[in-house]
Amino acid sequence: MKRFAPTKMGGVRRLLSGLEHTMKVEIGPGVPLAATTVAALRALSEWPPALVLEIPREPSPDSVVKVRTSS
Repeated sequence: MKRFAPTKMGGVRRLLSGLEHTMKVEIGPGVPLAATTVAALRALSEWPPALVLEIPREPSPDSVVKVRTSS
């Protein structure tokens, strides 16, 4: 997994580019987001501060993008 700490939605969308829109998303405890797919993450209007995206190095049909708090 590669870890990224984007600060704006533009950065989130760039990081998610190239991933399948149907790829599953796992939201960690205490994260104030409700998204189950990459498409839902891309559709967000704002990115809360102090969140980390964990993106698979080599995405496959079973891959999952994870959203965690940075601490």
